[in-house]
Amino acid sequence: MPDSYADIDWDTITVPSCWQTQGYDQFVYLNTPLTWTGIDEATNTTPPEVPNDYNPVGTYRREFSVPNGWDGRETFLHFEGVKQAFFVWIDDTYIGYNQGSMTATEFDITDNISSGSEHTLTVQVYRFSDGEALETQDMFRFSGIYRSVYLYSTPQVHLRDFFVRTNLDDDFEDATLRVDAELANYTGTNQGHHTLRGHLFGTDNAKVSSFETSGLVGPEGVTLSAETTVTELEKWSAEDPTLYTLVLEHVTGGSTAEAMFEPVGFREFTIKDNKIHVNGQPVNIRGVNSHEHHPDHGRYVPIETVKKDFSLMKRHNVNALRCSHYPRDPSVYYLADEYGLYVQDELNVETHWNTNLLGQTDNWDAQALERFRRMIQCDKNRPCIFTWSTGNEAGLHNVHYEMAEYITGEDEDNDGDAGTGIDPTRFLYHQDNSGGFGSGFGGDAPYAPIIGPRYPSPDGMKAAIEANSEGKPIIMGEYAHAMGNSGGLFHDFWKWIQPDHRTVTETIFTDQSSASNDGTLVGDLQIVEEDNGAVILDNDGYINVGEDSSLDFSEPGFTVWARVKDKDIQNDDPYIARGDQQYALKIIPGDTVPKLQFFIYDRNNSWQTLNVPVPDDWTDSYHDVVGVATNSTLKLLVDGELLAEESHDASTLKPENYDYPATIGYNAQENRYTDASISQIRVYNRALSNSEVKSAVSDSSPPNSAVLWMDFKQYTQDPVLRQYDEYDRFQGGFVWDWVNQAVHRTTQADGETTEYRFYDDNPFCLNGVISADRVPQPSLEQLKKAHQPVGVTAVDLINGEVRITNHLHFANLNTLDTTWELRADDEILQNGNLSTDIAPDESAVVSIPFSKPELEPGVEYWLTLRFKTTEDTKWADAGHQLAFDQLKVPFDVPEPSTIQIDELPGLSVSDDGRQITVAGDDFEYVLSKDQGTLSSGTYNGTEVVSAGPLLDFFRAPIQNEIQEWGAAESNEWYDIGLDNLQHEVESVEAVQAEDSVAHVAVESFVSGNTSDAGFNTQYRYKIFGSGDILLGVDVEPNQALVDAISHWLPRIGVTMDVPNTLDQFEWYGRGPHETYPDRKWGAEIGVYTGSVADQFVPYQPPSDNGNKTDTRWTALTNDDGVGLVSFGQPEMNVNLDQYKNLAEADHVYELKEKEDVTTVHLDHAVAGVGGTPAQTLSQYQVDVDPMTFLIGFRPFAGKRTGPPEHANDDGEKRDGPPDHANDDAESPMELSKRRLPRNWVNFQQDGSGESLDGVDSSR
Repeated sequence: MPDSYADIDWDTITVPSCWQTQGYDQFVYLNTPLTWTGIDEATNTTPPEVPNDYNPVGTYRREFSVPNGWDGRETFLHFEGVKQAFFVWIDDTYIGYNQGSMTATEFDITDNISSGSEHTLTVQVYRFSDGEALETQDMFRFSGIYRSVYLYSTPQVHLRDFFVRTNLDDDFEDATLRVDAELANYTGTNQGHHTLRGHLFGTDNAKVSSFETSGLVGPEGVTLSAETTVTELEKWSAEDPTLYTLVLEHVTGGSTAEAMFEPVGFREFTIKDNKIHVNGQPVNIRGVNSHEHHPDHGRYVPIETVKKDFSLMKRHNVNALRCSHYPRDPSVYYLADEYGLYVQDELNVETHWNTNLLGQTDNWDAQALERFRRMIQCDKNRPCIFTWSTGNEAGLHNVHYEMAEYITGEDEDNDGDAGTGIDPTRFLYHQDNSGGFGSGFGGDAPYAPIIGPRYPSPDGMKAAIEANSEGKPIIMGEYAHAMGNSGGLFHDFWKWIQPDHRTVTETIFTDQSSASNDGTLVGDLQIVEEDNGAVILDNDGYINVGEDSSLDFSEPGFTVWARVKDKDIQNDDPYIARGDQQYALKIIPGDTVPKLQFFIYDRNNSWQTLNVPVPDDWTDSYHDVVGVATNSTLKLLVDGELLAEESHDASTLKPENYDYPATIGYNAQENRYTDASISQIRVYNRALSNSEVKSAVSDSSPPNSAVLWMDFKQYTQDPVLRQYDEYDRFQGGFVWDWVNQAVHRTTQADGETTEYRFYDDNPFCLNGVISADRVPQPSLEQLKKAHQPVGVTAVDLINGEVRITNHLHFANLNTLDTTWELRADDEILQNGNLSTDIAPDESAVVSIPFSKPELEPGVEYWLTLRFKTTEDTKWADAGHQLAFDQLKVPFDVPEPSTIQIDELPGLSVSDDGRQITVAGDDFEYVLSKDQGTLSSGTYNGTEVVSAGPLLDFFRAPIQNEIQEWGAAESNEWYDIGLDNLQHEVESVEAVQAEDSVAHVAVESFVSGNTSDAGFNTQYRYKIFGSGDILLGVDVEPNQALVDAISHWLPRIGVTMDVPNTLDQFEWYGRGPHETYPDRKWGAEIGVYTGSVADQFVPYQPPSDNGNKTDTRWTALTNDDGVGLVSFGQPEMNVNLDQYKNLAEADHVYELKEKEDVTTVHLDHAVAGVGGTPAQTLSQYQVDVDPMTFLIGFRPFAGKRTGPPEHANDDGEKRDGPPDHANDDAESPMELSKRRLPRNWVNFQQDGSGESLDGVDSSR
């Protein structure tokens, strides 16, 4: 330590903290590289070397007093966490060094201090050490003393450590409490007998049990062990985190030398029937990953913030935390015990910059193993911890097996040397970075009893589990990457992780062969009568034939047959497949022309394939496609004619332990679907000759050699109760991740100092379902819904019958307060309480005692069930809503009567060559012929439309559409200029068909400004004397657009500018928060109000936001209640855009408001938000297809008297609809119930108007 330090004018700094957040050194956020690669001043070097030219050092100094009375005792200096390496001095005496920044460090300083005296502590912290090689986690790379530092003093014989174990009996009713305690002896001499006493107290502070044991304390100390039995046990679980208090007394000479208090949770983790169990019950892990991060303090997270995090987690049905990717401050685990969270403790080893590092050298093995041991020893007594993770993204190497042996006591690497076996009561978990289950990454190791894939797709997981329902439990290590406007995968994962029991109609196709391999329909497909019975497969359904041994072939000598009509032959279409490693008959795209393929898989020689170009006229009709595997050749025949034959050298088919099923229209191993029609499938257990194939084309019944003969005219449909047991081992996962990693900084904007959230120009650190400020993102509401512990499905809704499934793991559903309500649109008609005596993981049909209301035209009737807590908890008051379900009751509601044209006021139409003006009693619309749209719309002199509507199919890309880790779909949008659409008007015509009806037709071509890719567009306005406009839009993509977009479009709809004085927003749809088509189920359908400004969601970086899906109508009004109401026909997506640079800004403070207008998007279709790297699922994409849609709007006057409805601080909706005052005006809801005539004028060349029947609803 330099002598000059004595003369330095020291700054004052807060501890704990990170020095970057205190104004020193550089912020660096990186995903995988070494930290110094993100610093320009640092020379890039390879560990164990560190940059010599840039390695910041923070030197801390403070004075401290040693209390009187500490003489004759042992004194320790304790650091909870210092990043990354540090030296310590007391006064001028060097004490020691440590690295390994995420676990505690302790120094015995007894010989360096004096009781009652003052001393100086100096700590010198280095930003970089060779430990950097093990710490390249995806996070801000902060530095400093970021956890607590303290002194403590002990007797010279000290209760140094203890391990509390709770062993439950086979019935999980009673338990044995075992304590192994270490008495450390710092004197080096025999200290005689010492006693350990234990007292266990229950939740009511009554003593439950006691124990006592003694031993002779030798020079090296002694380990004492004791057990006691605890009966009438109250067990710990995340659902009911009951904690006892254990008081340990260290007694010597008849008096208590020390006493320690330890919370104890009685629980037992086991695996049974391929599922994780807690206390004998299977559980789902509804988890999140989380970094230690605070926007003001960096790595230091105050305990009040941890409490807020845990309260938010529990309020949103999160029951598990993965400590990604390092151990936490000790207080986190104690709070997790109290709040009830299952915790995965993870080793502070990530070598993502070089995942093979620990296999290339053993230089870091000792560090890695010591970090693991310290984590275990620090945290071993916490009941919340259910898994020990041996590291993240650091490969799988010898040192990992050593860690496993330390836990299990087994010879995990088969080297003849078993390990310590310190804690076999918990599970091991590992995250390498190789290929993973369900098309994900990593997540498995031979010693880990759990599979933890990262970033699989929902379809990939579903398919992999259907192919193999036996095996290790599956808990995804990371999934549904929640970067920015995201969370679109939650619903589709959890409908298989936690499926609601439901009565379904199961379609079974009959196998006419003697093997009886009947097939079960999975997903959606259409059964048609063509070709004497066929199924139309459309990439989202297939037929599962199963795994019967009759469909296994251990050697060549079989025939596979499919009768198909395939119109789309540009994709990989499996007609019939036994996974990807036995046999398949399929279409493949080919290099120049599509090809038919027949393959078999040889265990030793891999795939043996025969490819043949698809014959001419292939797509016009059904064809019999036959693959024959003889003992020496593969043959492909079509319609009885041999197309090709090649020799093969396969002899031993099918890998060992291969259990992917035979499927029609699907490859279960590769998760590939078919887009084709299939009318017959056959499999023969012998190789047919060419002549036999030709003659068998006309066979109508199966021969003895057939082991599958399926005609799709023969099927049965039976109602069955499905509990989806095949997915039981899929037990959840940890969302990536909990909180955005951004830090508060200030900058100059428009001459003012503005605070903003800094993310080092890389938004990959902004993946939280809450913001860095702990404000819930809209995606958290969907996560809460996906995780909710109750599910409701319809049985007979008209008669009030529903099936309720209790997804609680331990409690009967009657521990929650269940209520129901029947609404007409947003008006509560009837409500009540409901008795729900349903055991965990069980379901029951329940009758809701409502009476059928008098049905009103056009009204929607909603049955909503709510499930709320009945007692106060640490995280919520009684009455907190844990779950809800909203079901539309399919009453036969009468249609509204159609308004009679002759009852409407008259209007006028004028055309001055530049613009068309349509005017009525209190409105006027002006349509610019150059622009092909309205240039003005007024109501009683108040402007309600400034411009539009015009076709729009761009949105400010969300992060999932930008990131190269995914498909970066938005690149295509920018390539063809969708961000700057051009509207080339080709024709505008107007006709007044009747006194009170005008028609306007506009034809245009809408394209990006950098290409000719676009839509041929027709707008059809029907304007009524009431001021109503019905707008039909017909769009037809040209071939250039079809060729340019390989993924999907962000939206299809129209956009309008309205004056920004219309600043109050009301809508009937899902709310109150933002929703998208794949992230909407956490929002109830109702009527909501708020300001236009309140609809903005400040994602970082800014992106599309604020969408409202399933919207029936929306109203924008000014302070006088005058405005514009728009109607979906039947529903639409609505979005309000207040900024002109939403797609360009990197930070919210950079956004520039539009001048005088708000842009309103009324969309027929909007793409979901998906995830990364798993894309938006196909059912939520906007395809480049012809579309026709209808939207209505009109000006109106009304007055709102009630306050806007807002969200609570935690993002939850307040009960109750907003107030409205109708006065003499009709409300938006009333206006929505009118039915306007929808016949259209056909504009002929002579300008005459012929009546047509309306919009093509099929499009």
